Amino acid sequence: MATSEEEITRGHELYLRHLLLLGQAAPVGVKAVIEREVRKQYMGSLANLLAEKKDTFKAFPQLFQDDEVNADIDSWDIHLLCDVTLALFESCLTDTEREAILCISGQRKDLDNYADSASLSYKTFETKWAALHPAILGLIKNIDDETAKLECTRMIYSFKSESTRVNMELINRIKQTKDVNLHVQMAIQDKVAPKIHGD
Repeated sequence: MATSEEEITRGHELYLRHLLLLGQAAPVGVKAVIEREVRKQYMGSLANLLAEKKDTFKAFPQLFQDDEVNADIDSWDIHLLCDVTLALFESCLTDTEREAILCISGQRKDLDNYADSASLSYKTFETKWAALHPAILGLIKNIDDETAKLECTRMIYSFKSESTRVNMELINRIKQTKDVNLHVQMAIQDKVAPKIHGD
């Protein structure tokens, strides 16, 4: 039987796993879909497309700063990636891709509810994983970037099953801010999982 201290640590570990699935693995798939559609329909110029549709994105000031278009999708968080994908390409997506992006977006929004405690129960994690795992795999199924597909798949399995280091100092720093995007950055900097981009 797990002690309460073990249960607390386990809850933090599951939060970190879910955080990385949504903050690191999912964006790889969504970015690949954006790049595919931009290449297919707009000769590869996302900046021109965003500039054309500027009125559509009034709610996203981070896309336009000092009349410059921020088309660097590596700088976008998963919220923005999902919202832009649906706004620009929803009619071009398969039903599986659309449902995947809605699932990822919904789970990312819901993660804000756990930011204070930086903890998930095992049941909550498993319920979220049961929907998120097939969603991300479905999202990358039709992308033609084999490198992105491999990286995304590797991260999904790594963040679900490989050891995740729970450093209580990191958890205490995480709890000081409710910004889940910062939590992702902090988890990456602290190298809580062995296979974050590369190694």
